[in-house]
Amino acid sequence: MFSSGKVLSLNSMAFTLLALGVLTFAACSGSYPPTPTAAQSVQTPCTLTYAAGTPSYVFAVGQFGSAQGGVLADGDCYGVGQSINPPLPGGLQFSVDRGGRRWQISGTPTETADTTRYTIQAKATIGSGPATQDTSRSIELRVEP
Repeated sequence: MFSSGKVLSLNSMAFTLLALGVLTFAACSGSYPPTPTAAQSVQTPCTLTYAAGTPSYVFAVGQFGSAQGGVLADGDCYGVGQSINPPLPGGLQFSVDRGGRRWQISGTPTETADTTRYTIQAKATIGSGPATQDTSRSIELRVEP
């Protein structure tokens, strides 16, 4: 029956057919795939990190510009989001991609602004929540005439 010429037991044949998706069982105890036990379902902690340093960005009034960065989310992180504080100068917007890991400041500034330090904060839900993990980084931004 098999090209190897070996005689297989009923159990090994059933396993082979099951693995190939040919055989199904109408009455079985347990579940497939098996439900992990508490010892098997250990979650990897959620870790959010930004690159080191304080980057500086320069925009010019009346000229479109953009700056971008992101947060590295390792482990069991869900619902990653980012925000910026204080509010950006007129004409500039802070946006975050759909996955919440990449941010962008873009737009056409309408007013000058001295160098200001902004805090970008990332927050994520750990596993199925409600615990959260957060981190922040500083950037500097100015708008020249």
